Amino acid sequence: MAIGLILLFLTGGFAAREADCQRGLLGAWEYRQRAGEGYDTEGERLELSCIRGSLHGLYFGLEREGEHGLFYTLVELSNLKLGSNGDLAFTVPDRGLFHQRPKDLQEVKQKRLTSAGFTRDTLRLHGRLQEGNLVLACRSTGHSCPEDLMLFRKGE
Repeated sequence: MAIGLILLFLTGGFAAREADCQRGLLGAWEYRQRAGEGYDTEGERLELSCIRGSLHGLYFGLEREGEHGLFYTLVELSNLKLGSNGDLAFTVPDRGLFHQRPKDLQEVKQKRLTSAGFTRDTLRLHGRLQEGNLVLACRSTGHSCPEDLMLFRKGE
């Protein structure tokens, strides 16, 4: 085991894994959609973390359904990739809809919230850090992106 760790260290294995978790990206990011002269009071939230040297993420989303109201989602990001040039890309997969914002993923997985349905429309986001903000282009087949270009600000 010790020899394996020494070889991993000498070959740069630790450095490569650490690069998967760019420190500037970690934490909570929030996007607020324009609403009239200002912005929504609550928005989409992206939480990026480093688990065992790999980048992981959660997407706390809002689904605006016109006359049907506002629904909340929470899902783990899939296909999360961080390029060597700093580009970030991920997919927001199928997700359940709820009448209230889930506190955490456990609440969703344990079905402690009343379901209001689901959406199979996936979001594909990609972009990078620009001047301290996370700027992501969004694409979806069902037009579920709040905007084509979303600016996420670092939260708490």
